[in-house]
Formats: sequence, C-alpha cells, structure tokens
Amino acid sequence: MTWRSNSKFTRDIEELGRLADLYWTAGQMARDEVEDELGHPIHEPRNHWEAGNTYAHHTNAVGMEIVRVCRRLGDSGFPFSYTHEIRGALSRNDMQTYVQLSYRPSVAGLAASIRQQLALEPVKRKLHELEREGRDEQVSRLRRAARTFHRLWFEATIPETYSYESQRLPPEFAAERSALWAEARRQVWAEIKSL
Repeated sequence: MTWRSNSKFTRDIEELGRLADLYWTAGQMARDEVEDELGHPIHEPRNHWEAGNTYAHHTNAVGMEIVRVCRRLGDSGFPFSYTHEIRGALSRNDMQTYVQLSYRPSVAGLAASIRQQLALEPVKRKLHELEREGRDEQVSRLRRAARTFHRLWFEATIPETYSYESQRLPPEFAAERSALWAEARRQVWAEIKSL
C-alpha cells in the first residue's frame, strides 16, 4: 500500500490542499471569513506589523493551520519526501518551511544547534588533543580563555526564550519549543561552565 491509497492520510492531505489554496486568498478576506474557513478563531495580532497588515495576519493564521496538519501527517507516518506532490498552490520552499516547523524538536537537537552556533565542539576537540599530548599549561590557558569567551558569546547571542520562527508557529508548538529550548540552553550553559 502506498501513501496515495492509505486512508489514514486522505483527510489530512485533502485539508492540506484546501489550506494551500486558502493561503493565497486569505489576505484579501475579512477576518470572520478566514475564521469560518479555518473553523476556529484566529489569534490576535502579535505585533504592530501584523496588526497593520491584515494580509500577513491572515496568511500567518492559515500557515499555522498548515503546520498543524503537517504535524498530524508526520505523527501518522506520512513520508514527507512526498509533500511536493500534495502542496497545492504553495511553493516548494513554503511547503518545506511548514514541514520543518511541524517537526517535534528535541532537547538534544536544540542543544546541538546552540553548540554549533557557539563553535563549542572544535574547542572541546582541541582541549582533548592537548590533554592527550600532555600539554597541561596550554590546556589550562585554553580552558580559561574558552570559558570566558563562550560565556560572553553565549550571553550575547543565545536568547533566553526560543524566538526563531516563533511568530509562524501555532501557540501550542511555540510553548513546546520554548520549554525544550530552556532545557537545551541550560545544558549548554553547564558545558561551558565545566570547560
């Protein structure tokens, strides 16, 4: 059985096609019309830009619903490599973005992205290399410098709350990511302190 003939995907695939078409017309619709199409009230504008731009506000509400449908599809085992076939009027890039926003994040994945942003792994490798070679003085100097540098870089560049794409996430997904982000941030902070 392929995904095309699997009845557990049918409803969500049809809903995704409907939402993809709605995405391009929602900006010209009145708020109550968008709410009728979605079947629930849409969020209040979150910032001054969204409040003054009904097109962005309405398409963002439809986009959040697309993320919810993509999450349901992913949870039911739908192969996301086929989303380009069911994306309707959405571009491949838009569809890819919504699929990525629908993924369930993990603390390990978020912590890895923080480590990568801080370039923490190369420093750890260099420390291990110097320790193996028995160069204790260089290890001590590098530890002190790395702790100071990474502490300052961490404080300056890693936000306390998860903000990446949070405006495009449904509120329940944003809350989930924020909680995981706080734990990932705590773990990386502990690693920096233990350098």
